[in-house]
Amino acid sequence: MNQRKVNDAEVAEQKKNGYYEKTFENVYTTFAGFNYDFKEMDTFDATPEEREKFYHHLLIEKGGFEFCLANYQDTYKNEKANLEVCFQMASFLNNDVLISS
Repeated sequence: MNQRKVNDAEVAEQKKNGYYEKTFENVYTTFAGFNYDFKEMDTFDATPEEREKFYHHLLIEKGGFEFCLANYQDTYKNEKANLEVCFQMASFLNNDVLISS
């Protein structure tokens, strides 16, 4: 999930910049109460290359729940978009998901 320790300097910077206040605001203003929300763009408005780069960013670089909750806004409303997400995840997992099913 890409977790890491946060050092004292980072904590001080976050406090100074209102990070914690913004985090608590997000509990009430985002879909799942996290510091991120769905991307305000539909899946197929992006090129295949843009989608792959975006999915890689969410799944590999960011980690956590962002792949599920900061994805394109139509991921859960459009069956083809949802399938695109599934296939992209499978490709990042070296097709383990597709091979075992």
